[in-house]
Amino acid sequence: MKINGATKIFGVCGNPVKHSFSPQMHNFLFNKFKLNGIYLPFEIQKEKFKDFINGMRNITNIVGLNITIPFKNEAFEVADVLSDEAKVIGSINTLYFKGERIYGYNTDTYGFLKAIKINYPDFKFEGKNILLLGAGGVSKSILYSLIISNVRKIYIVNRTLKRAEKLCDYFSEKMYFNDIEVLPLDFNILKKINDKIDVIINSTSMGLKKDDPLLIKLSGNIELVYDIIYNPPETKLLSEAKKLNINVLNGLDMLILQGVKSFEIWNNLHNISNNSEILRDLHKIFK
Repeated sequence: MKINGATKIFGVCGNPVKHSFSPQMHNFLFNKFKLNGIYLPFEIQKEKFKDFINGMRNITNIVGLNITIPFKNEAFEVADVLSDEAKVIGSINTLYFKGERIYGYNTDTYGFLKAIKINYPDFKFEGKNILLLGAGGVSKSILYSLIISNVRKIYIVNRTLKRAEKLCDYFSEKMYFNDIEVLPLDFNILKKINDKIDVIINSTSMGLKKDDPLLIKLSGNIELVYDIIYNPPETKLLSEAKKLNINVLNGLDMLILQGVKSFEIWNNLHNISNNSEILRDLHKIFK
């Protein structure tokens, strides 16, 4: 990689960002496509985010930023132009500096759906009943993805019921989708709906540790268990699902594909995610 006066600058903005694999991933892509760009980590003080972004407006070779915790909501506020999914979700993970405007996107939705399409090309959410574990962080992006995929019903299980109820009200207002039911984390209640569930999605951090308990008992009629956790690559939830011959998917492809989509937006490229060789190489970065 040669850096010169024409090098375009990209990066990930968050706090913390030292753990991020995004620089390795995007700089691999710049080398792969022989583009004159560099991707850097930017760890910003929490109260300085808007000042940082407004400063970026004045640097002509700043092109794009990925936004991670805790700035996704603040990024929504500083963007001048919002993509359709960003308008609904209310948070942004990708900023594109073009001319005098900042364009905001939420590529988590793309990553979530594309990961399923790549791993299970015949699977469709349409008409399915979904159990979503968790109501924080990425859950808005997941709910948006499910609703545009024409699911039949969504059950949200969360320790804090009020948080889940807010999501229910939010998507009723934003997308006129009223088939969301909020349930407490109660095994007796969950047992009653077990036979109705087609897909389970875990958007919580439960499963990061080996001794984390299962939040739900699985049954063999479930078609897919999708755990957003990617490290460890096989959580207890996925391990139990495999014992029942249920299709499983962890969060690594979603993580990679949301980044690939950002790269495509910034560089006016298309269909990188359809290149299996590139995806294999990106997987190696996370191992």
